[in-house]
Amino acid sequence: MYVFISPHFDDAIGSAGGVINRLVESGEECCIMTIMTAIPWYHPKYAYYVLHRHSENKRAAKALKCSVKNAPFLDVVYRKGMRKQMKQAKKKLFTVEVTEYDLIEKIRDYILMNTKSDDILIAPAGLGNHIDHRIVNIAVQDLDRRVYFYEEFYYDIEQTESPLTADYAYVYLTKNEISEKLDAMLMYKKTLRKLFRRNWKERTAHYYMKERIHAGKPYERFNDITFIDGK
Repeated sequence: MYVFISPHFDDAIGSAGGVINRLVESGEECCIMTIMTAIPWYHPKYAYYVLHRHSENKRAAKALKCSVKNAPFLDVVYRKGMRKQMKQAKKKLFTVEVTEYDLIEKIRDYILMNTKSDDILIAPAGLGNHIDHRIVNIAVQDLDRRVYFYEEFYYDIEQTESPLTADYAYVYLTKNEISEKLDAMLMYKKTLRKLFRRNWKERTAHYYMKERIHAGKPYERFNDITFIDGK
């Protein structure tokens, strides 16, 4: 099985949805393992928001014909112990230092317990300096699994010179693959409305088909693309 590890609900599909479609259409089984999905029941408004995100994620995964597995960890914005650090950091979660080593170990254990030794894991590169992305990236390092890394969507536009993904390989998407990816991504209304504001559907399509372009084609990037052509 191909397990795409997603820090948050939209990361894996937004970054690798085209490749997920390609694998599924070729007969491979794919799963979206989302890490920060726990519901913050201590605050009704936050809980409602996360529950809504769960529903969006199910619909997006269904659109790409892949399964979903949700890990029991809170998003950084809901982790009470991180609020002080976030307030002290000028750009909040994008400059917070990684200090939650116990959380990293718990995530490592969860991934190992919920995958098989022959599964192929595709995880985030940690681009954009988002604390949760970095935590997940650290957690998959040196696992007893085959691990590959994807370039996170949106952050590639903001940090085009990042050394993290400078040598990543391009996977060019077909018209059908980008279409299927867009159909799935449009399920994530909460994220896209926040990113693109007005006309979010049109601006999402423009981002994937006009901005995220290389050699005139829409693409996704990975540190190694040999996993796509065969195990």
